[in-house]
Amino acid sequence: MAENSARPGKGLSLWSVLFGLVLLAIGLFFAIGGGKLVALGGSWYFLIAGIVMLLSAIQFFRRKS
Repeated sequence: MAENSARPGKGLSLWSVLFGLVLLAIGLFFAIGGGKLVALGGSWYFLIAGIVMLLSAIQFFRRKS
């Protein structure tokens, strides 16, 4: 039997790109805001969460097709 290896539709890839951009924007927001918070002597949580979200966005865009 032949396997159906069709690519996902254009709409799905558009949603994937949109999701990646939103993830990147939220990561930047938390990383920048978290950096300011750490500079004021606050919690490191938001800086770390922002960096992790940025790394997730980068890995999401590097995925294999």
